[in-house]
Amino acid sequence: VGVHCKWCDAEQNNQCIINASKHAPPENVELSYPGNVLITKGCQITSDSTLRIDAVGTVTVEQGSVLTTRGALTINGSSIFIHQSSLTASGPITFIGTVGLGGQRPLIHSDSGNVSLGLEMIDSSIQGQGIEVN
Repeated sequence: VGVHCKWCDAEQNNQCIINASKHAPPENVELSYPGNVLITKGCQITSDSTLRIDAVGTVTVEQGSVLTTRGALTINGSSIFIHQSSLTASGPITFIGTVGLGGQRPLIHSDSGNVSLGLEMIDSSIQGQGIEVN
C-alpha cells in the first residue's frame, strides 16, 4: 500500500490525520494508508478530478469537513464514518468495505445473524451522480 504522506498533517497510533484544507492537483488523486484515515476539524479537500481514499482500517470524515470532487469519489475502508460533514462529487460516489490487505467484505453484512453496518452517516450530506455501497 503506497503512502502519500504529504496528505497526512500528523501521524499517530497507525492513523493518518488530515486537519488542514487541501486542493488536489488536476490529475486523479489516491491516498492509500496502511492504517486509519481521519479527516477532521472542518478541513476542505477539493479535487479537480477524482479522489480515492484507501485505508486498511477505518475512514472517518468529521467535524464539518467537506470533500468536493469534479469527478468520482471513492472511499475504501474496513468501516466508513461520515459525521457532520459533506461529500459532493460531480461523478459517482462509491463506498467499499475491505478487511485487511486484499480482502473484501460488504459494508452491510451479516455475522452470525447480526447485521453489521460498516457505513455510518450522522448529520451529513452526500451528493453525487449515483451512490454505490459495496
